[in-house]
Amino acid sequence: MREPLELSYQMTPQLQLQAAYGWTVNGAGDGVTWVRVFWVVLWFVLVFAMLGILQGGAVRFYGLIAVMAIGGFMVVNGISCVFMNQRILQLYGKIVQGTGNVTFRLREDALSISDEASSTRLERAAIDDVIALKGATGLRRGAGTMPIPDSALPEGLTPDAFRQMRCDWLAER
Repeated sequence: MREPLELSYQMTPQLQLQAAYGWTVNGAGDGVTWVRVFWVVLWFVLVFAMLGILQGGAVRFYGLIAVMAIGGFMVVNGISCVFMNQRILQLYGKIVQGTGNVTFRLREDALSISDEASSTRLERAAIDDVIALKGATGLRRGAGTMPIPDSALPEGLTPDAFRQMRCDWLAER
C-alpha cells in the first residue's frame, strides 16, 4: 500500500481558468499556438484579398463585401474573447474568494479535496485523465478539471513524476 499524499495550496482565479481551458487541448499540443496560427492565416487572407481589390483585379464589389465581413468577424470575435475572459476571471475570483486554502488528499482507493466552503471525495473511477497544465497538473473529471499547482508539490517531487504517479494510480482501477 502506498503512503497517502497530502498537498495544501491556495486556489487562484487564473489557476481555475487555466484548468477550465486546459482540458480542451489535452493531447493536441499547445492549443494557444493553433489559435494564433489560425488568426495569422486569416489576417493574411484578408490582407491579400484587400490588395486584390485595391489593384482592381477580378475581385470587385462582392469581394469587398466578403473582405469586410471577414474583417468584421475577426474584430468582433477578438473583442468578445477578451471581454469573455475578463468576465470569467471575475466570476472565478468571486468563487475562489470563499475557497481559502485547498487541501488535496490522495489515498489508495480515492482522493478528497476540501476547502473552507466544500469537501469532495472521489473514487478512483471518477477521474478520467491526468493532464499537464502550465505550472500545474489537472485531474480531469468529465468536462471539469481540478488543478493542483506545481508549487504545492513536496520538495523533491517533480511535476512529471507527480503526473506519472497519478497516471499509475489511475491505471490500477
